[in-house]
Amino acid sequence: HYEKKMITAADNVIYVSAITANEMKKKYPQLSHKIHFIPRSYYPTKIEKINDNSMTDKIKIVYTGLISSGRNIFHLLDVLKTDNYYNKKIQIEIYGNLPYEIKEKLNEYSYVNIFDGVDFEHMNSIYESASILLFLSNKGGSSQIPGKFFDYMGTTKPILCLMEDDKDEVSCFLRNYDRCLVIKNTIDSIKINLEEISKLSEKKFNKDEEFSPKTIAAK
Repeated sequence: HYEKKMITAADNVIYVSAITANEMKKKYPQLSHKIHFIPRSYYPTKIEKINDNSMTDKIKIVYTGLISSGRNIFHLLDVLKTDNYYNKKIQIEIYGNLPYEIKEKLNEYSYVNIFDGVDFEHMNSIYESASILLFLSNKGGSSQIPGKFFDYMGTTKPILCLMEDDKDEVSCFLRNYDRCLVIKNTIDSIKINLEEISKLSEKKFNKDEEFSPKTIAAK
C-alpha cells in the first residue's frame, strides 16, 4: 500500500538494480514511465599502499560486508577444509562488523582472518592487496545487487561470485562482465571449480568506466 503511494507521489523513481526496476515496472505498469535504472558508482579513493601478490604463492580472497543466513561463505570454507593443497594456498580475509556467533564459527578455520570494518577511504588499499574479491549473493529469488559489486568494479581485481541460484537474473547480469566467475554456492560446485578459482587470481582488469562517478553523474 505505502510502496504504491510513494511511487505515485514521486516524479521519478530510481533503482540501482535493473532487475528490480523491471520487476517494479511489471508490478505497476501504470507507473512504469517514472521508474528508471541507474547503477551506483564506485567510490574513488587514493591507494595508500599496494601489496604485490607476485611475491607470494598465496591467493588472497577478500570479502567486505555482511555475512548472514542469506549470504553463505561457509560452503567455500568447508571445501577448503577438506583440500590440503588449497587450504594452504588460499587465504580468506573478511572485513566487517560480524555477529559474535558468526565470528566464533569463522575462527574455526585456520585460513580465515577477520578484521573490523574500516573507513571507506582505506578500502581501496585493501582491495588492491587482494588476489580475488568475493561476492556473495543474497538469498535465492532476490533481485537486488549488493552494493559491493559496484565498489569492486572500481578495482583491477577479478571477482568470485558465489550465487544461491546461478541461473537467476542477477547471475546473468554478472556474467556480462569478464572479471566475474559465477559459481553456484554449493560444496560440489565450488569443489569442481577450485582450479578455475586459482587461475582467476592471475587475472587483472581495468577499472570499469561504466560505473565511474563521472559516468553515473552524467546519467
